[in-house]
Amino acid sequence: MSYSSWCVVAGILIACLESQAQSGRAPTLRVLGKLPDAPDALCSFKFSSGQEGWAWEAGGRYLWTTEDGGSSWTRVALPAAVKSGDWVEWVSPISAKSARVVTDGGFTVFETGDRGANWTVIKAPVPQERFAGLQFDGARGWAAIGSDYNSVRGFLHQEIYLTTDGARSWQRAWRGETAWNGKSQTVVGGFQFADADNGVAFGELGVLKTSDGGRTWTRVPYQFSDAGGDQSDLIAQVFFVSPLRGWVLKQNGSIFRTEDGGRIWVRIVNGARSPAIEGGSWTCQLWFESASRGWLIGSNGKLVETEDGGNHWLRVEGAKKGTEFVNLSCSRNFGCRFSDFDRNLYGVDPPTEK
Repeated sequence: MSYSSWCVVAGILIACLESQAQSGRAPTLRVLGKLPDAPDALCSFKFSSGQEGWAWEAGGRYLWTTEDGGSSWTRVALPAAVKSGDWVEWVSPISAKSARVVTDGGFTVFETGDRGANWTVIKAPVPQERFAGLQFDGARGWAAIGSDYNSVRGFLHQEIYLTTDGARSWQRAWRGETAWNGKSQTVVGGFQFADADNGVAFGELGVLKTSDGGRTWTRVPYQFSDAGGDQSDLIAQVFFVSPLRGWVLKQNGSIFRTEDGGRIWVRIVNGARSPAIEGGSWTCQLWFESASRGWLIGSNGKLVETEDGGNHWLRVEGAKKGTEFVNLSCSRNFGCRFSDFDRNLYGVDPPTEK
């Protein structure tokens, strides 16, 4: 669930990207405000609209909300049931007052509709099983459940469940398979949807696709391999902007693109022979607003933008030269929000053509 658990994209990726940098204007970011000062860790965030969002201390015990686009933040109390040694892993905002929060090592999800004054426990698809991946879109939600957890090998088996009534009930949509192959821990660690029906579920080992909103899933052919390296075949992130056009970002820095829904993949960025990792693997986030324009934060904190579908990339600077970025939260409705290590919150407007 945490970014670093399956994302080790390095400065090697950015070195390769910058060597192919496109000409043209340098993208500019608007400073919107500052994220809260999390005492013990970096502050993650996610917006549900242009003005409403939540922030949380990644791996900590602090929550905040905003109703003014990030100019000011209000502290939210954790559920009383959260034990002193537990932490916030992930937040899914619904509005400034409502959100779903994953705590307790991935076993429990709480929901509030009144900015933390009251919390209820969301019904789990399988009691006492850990969430390996979880995403909500209103009343709909998708959960990847891991079973037979081993601290060295990770989840030995996984399944995907679907809810259409806000987690009051769940139905199994994918029966899963054994995940362990000697070098990786998860089959499914995240979800991403291009529209209401078409989405992907992905992890270090592969990609699944759905065309019916997550009721059924099929495996995407694994045809994006690089030679050499322990992580040459491990996936960091997958993003589809339409049922046919998508990208795979691998943990060695390579990027592959498909134009036919995943039957054929073409490598557009080669990270295999790049220099060693720069800095730590804090984050790795990829997002496309259209078939041409997209954003990427590498693990060395560099933010880059493409305007030609990922063939070429250009570095984007923040409040000062060399700004290191941490997180992004994007939507085709309200644009992108970015944060840096100094807690500055930036924004870019949504595309004129959606």
